[in-house]
Amino acid sequence: SQQVLIAFTGSLLFIALGGGAWSLRRAYQVPETWISGALLAGAHLPDPVDISGVFTSAGTLFGLAAGAAWSISTGGYQVSGGIASLSKDPISKRAMRYALGLMGVLVLYAGLGAIFPRGDGFIFYLLRYIRYALVGWWVTGGAPWVFIRFNLGGRVKPI
Repeated sequence: SQQVLIAFTGSLLFIALGGGAWSLRRAYQVPETWISGALLAGAHLPDPVDISGVFTSAGTLFGLAAGAAWSISTGGYQVSGGIASLSKDPISKRAMRYALGLMGVLVLYAGLGAIFPRGDGFIFYLLRYIRYALVGWWVTGGAPWVFIRFNLGGRVKPI
């Protein structure tokens, strides 16, 4: 719980620093040549002072750290079934881990992306933070837990 609290505090610090930098630059005007170049190329208008990326990164950081802390607290995770295991996992096991892991990321990323509204404002940024925190947690906590439950990986065994 202390590690999760530290991760959460660190992600809030990341948001505070990013918000501070954003507030200093929010009046920035993109040069007209950039806008015309982007329009000629068929791209979206550039927005170099978009704060949503700060919430994406902070949420991902929190999720990755919280998932790793939880995974370690439940016994850790070893891909090949433990340190004592000398055999390599068959390709079928590795393919199943890849498919399950990717499916979880896609469900959280695309599923929540379709459900959560998009826009500017506190609630939109909070939902973005939650979405990416869940994706990060899945990568380091949820997926390893599922792999262990389906015998696709194991706990870290002492040497």
